[in-house]
Amino acid sequence: MHSVFTLYKASNGCIYVDTSAGFCYYNPEKNNFIRIGSFTGKISDSIEDYFGRIWIGTSISGLYSYNVRTQKITSYQRSDHPNSLTKNVITTLAIDNKKRLWVGTYGQGLCRYNDETEAFTKIISNLLSNALKYAKSTIRITTTEKDSEIVVTVTDDGIGITDQEKTKIFDAFYQVKNNSEINKLGIGIGLHMTRSLVQLMNVRKVKSKALLA
Repeated sequence: MHSVFTLYKASNGCIYVDTSAGFCYYNPEKNNFIRIGSFTGKISDSIEDYFGRIWIGTSISGLYSYNVRTQKITSYQRSDHPNSLTKNVITTLAIDNKKRLWVGTYGQGLCRYNDETEAFTKIISNLLSNALKYAKSTIRITTTEKDSEIVVTVTDDGIGITDQEKTKIFDAFYQVKNNSEINKLGIGIGLHMTRSLVQLMNVRKVKSKALLA
């Protein structure tokens, strides 16, 4: 018996299933499931975009797109190219109200897919590096949709940020004062660079929330 991770009905009326055995769709004529493609590893997430493609994220073999009309499968994997997928371990996928695909990875942050260039733009690797520096044991990246926007949240079980300092942490060269030993590992530029990058990508705002362990 195989594990089922997600089950949904796409815009074409078909029912698609993410399982431990692969990506399948339901055939009502024969009352069975037909496997699509051959993906290595567990399917971690899937989502349909505005162009009728289904994007499939895997636990070890990167990202795939499945064109429902042509039945073509395209693979996207990490490579030495600077605009490749940041990592082959996909944790979450999301489509924003501008029809753009966002890809969350394990250990390499978030990137956005550009349909015109077929390239991926890194976005929060600096933010993730900051979390890795301060976290004790746990880091989580989640994406949710709220009011037609994609909300990306990075949380960790680190030392936290006070209300007084969270208004300053995106300033260049600013470092929090609650752990001078950890601060010696950086110069206070990572979060400033993160905010500058997301502003160039028309992201509305970047906020910090104190999360004390």
